[in-house]
Amino acid sequence: MEDNRRISLGPEFLRCGICLDAFTNPKALSCLHTFCRDCLAQYAARRSSFPCPNCRRTVFLPSASGIDGLPDNFWLSNIKEELSKKKKKGAPSGEEKCAVHAEEKKRWFCENCKHPICDECIVESHNGHRVTKFKELLAAKREEMHSLRQAVTEQVDSMKTQLEKTEEEGRKIMATKGKVEAEIRDCAQAWCDMIRQKERQLLDKTAKVTEETQSLFLEERERMRIAIIDVSTMLDKVKATTDVGNLDEVLRGVEVLTTLRQNADDIKQASATIETPKISFSPLEVWPTELGEVKVPSIPDKRVKGRTKGYRDSGQLRMGGQHLLFPKTPTNRVASTSRVVRVGGPECGQGALEEPSGLAVTADKKILVSDWAKQVIQVFDQNGRFVRDVHLNDRGKVSPGRLAIDSRSGRIYLQCTVPCNTGRDKKIVKVLSDKGRHLFQLGSGLRRPHGVSCHTATGNIAILDTELRMVVIMSRDGERQMSTFGCNLEHNAPPPICLDSIAVAPNGDIVMADWWYSCVKVFDPEGHVRFTFGSPGERGGQLNHPGGVCVDSRGNIIVADERNGRVQMFDASGNFARVLASRSDGLEFPNCVAAVDDGKIAVTDDGKKCVFLIEHDRA
Repeated sequence: MEDNRRISLGPEFLRCGICLDAFTNPKALSCLHTFCRDCLAQYAARRSSFPCPNCRRTVFLPSASGIDGLPDNFWLSNIKEELSKKKKKGAPSGEEKCAVHAEEKKRWFCENCKHPICDECIVESHNGHRVTKFKELLAAKREEMHSLRQAVTEQVDSMKTQLEKTEEEGRKIMATKGKVEAEIRDCAQAWCDMIRQKERQLLDKTAKVTEETQSLFLEERERMRIAIIDVSTMLDKVKATTDVGNLDEVLRGVEVLTTLRQNADDIKQASATIETPKISFSPLEVWPTELGEVKVPSIPDKRVKGRTKGYRDSGQLRMGGQHLLFPKTPTNRVASTSRVVRVGGPECGQGALEEPSGLAVTADKKILVSDWAKQVIQVFDQNGRFVRDVHLNDRGKVSPGRLAIDSRSGRIYLQCTVPCNTGRDKKIVKVLSDKGRHLFQLGSGLRRPHGVSCHTATGNIAILDTELRMVVIMSRDGERQMSTFGCNLEHNAPPPICLDSIAVAPNGDIVMADWWYSCVKVFDPEGHVRFTFGSPGERGGQLNHPGGVCVDSRGNIIVADERNGRVQMFDASGNFARVLASRSDGLEFPNCVAAVDDGKIAVTDDGKKCVFLIEHDRA
């Protein structure tokens, strides 16, 4: 008997488990899980083997062809193509029935009401309205649409031409950069060659002067050596006469010795009168400090001001009774009122940072920065002025990392790295007083605690363990665990690989920056996923390996977009608000971020080795 049962396939069946979008060039792994070819290429990152994102089974790539050598999943491709054909066949066409008069067809279009109607509708409810035959209007609109398509196509071609010109100008700029760099190197080399030539001249002159001076002393040394030999010879001759010689021999010996002593005194006095010349070098007091200057003429900004309105701004396009949806593209808006101040750079002297690794703000708006290299916590006021150092009792034995502050007690929760003889460093969480005195240690059962954050209302501590891939919430005294949950609870989502930072929102939600997947995950206090936002990219609202995250008192989520070199703000629902600061403001690799107040944030920079204070509007 024929089995007429049908299997219903949901849209998620044809989605990649990495990008969560429809399959593009699906590739099957040895474990039979399938992913997009480009997603696998990015995930494998030039490795010869990697764990499957779904089942974690090790997959070995063909040595010669890599990702391209994996088999194509033609079965999924065929299903996708067949579903597309069925959708096209099922699309409605021709004249539709009137919703008011079921037996009548929609043959007319009411210009006043802007919708199709039937013959009965004209008499009953559209009498006196301007109407047009539906087919004639459709033909006219199709012709209009054809003309518009042609015009837009020409505009696109023109834009492509302009894009090619822009790219060519960009290549010229890079070529000019190479030329200028070569000129700078040639200039510097010329200076170096000239300095080396002067060096050789001075060294040659020093050798010549030394040789001339040395010859005088060599002559004197030879004269004294010969005199010493002569005197010693005569002494040997008169030595025997002193004891056994007759009177005449003794008288001659006295006379000879008197002469020898006089000659020796003369030679000694002549040698003592020779002065030793002092050879010295007097360097120039003024050295050139600049090779030259790089100049660029001012270029007028001819770009169109404001936002260009188009289909992406409207968010949707209605066609043929259906909505064709397009995602709204967030613009890379930078807050015009942002003011960026650099703090703790090497030029600061006292308070200079070497390797900032953690950041937190106290209730009285003091900014605490842990320094991995100096093994100290430095305190600045809200304007960036250095206040004091907080020295660790076991300084030299631990390297401080991420930190958090209990606003009630002032306690410092500091994630530290402790060297071990086994070769793998141990990570712990120390609890310190505001003076740096060790109180106790958190985390029995923790393996690699990394991020740490404190809930301002309850004082509970949230600790992110990157090895266990779990969040542990503990009481402020560390005596009991309030809750524990895994960092990956989304349905069909790939497992996290590198969660970098954690923050606790005023309402108790846990916000985490996922460095590997370039997104931010928000959990409720029980560990259930509320939502995830952000995707890999460089546009506004997109992320490139976020290094730090914090939540201000209004619930806005602020993300240090590390590899994009900027700090972005999102509202409490994860909607992109704006870019607060970027590389044009001096940032390079922003890492840790903390809210000072509603209109100011602090962010450490891994590249500039300093802290930036960013003031922005509260809108």
